[in-house]
Amino acid sequence: MLAVAVVVSCAPAAAQAPCASPSCEAEPERERHLGLIVTGGTFWILAYVEDIGVSAALWASVSADPENLHRDLFGASLVPVAGPWIQVGLDDVEIRRFAWGILGATQLVGLALVAIGHLVPGPADDADGPAVAVGPGHMRVRF
Repeated sequence: MLAVAVVVSCAPAAAQAPCASPSCEAEPERERHLGLIVTGGTFWILAYVEDIGVSAALWASVSADPENLHRDLFGASLVPVAGPWIQVGLDDVEIRRFAWGILGATQLVGLALVAIGHLVPGPADDADGPAVAVGPGHMRVRF
């Protein structure tokens, strides 16, 4: 039998004497890299929606055919990231296989950018770096 105990302490932490040296200053916490997350998410969503749209259009164009291969292509398009690679294996037209491969690669790149954006810290807000103030607000352009 496995027992788990959770202990919550409400006692205040021991006060530490402030450090006078600059090396004791805590580094500012860096946030996630929002630019990579947004770019990767946009890549993935657009490639996923395009894959579904093209597959649906192919299925609708020959829906009267009883042995409709495009129905299988549409079903595979609903699978994120792996769907285009399944379509590469199912389709017999070379140019469409190339297109499915491009869409699959774009989805992979998009998800990789999202993952990297979560793992790599975003750019630090360095007040010391070269910057130009733009407009009356607080907008700064960094170089």
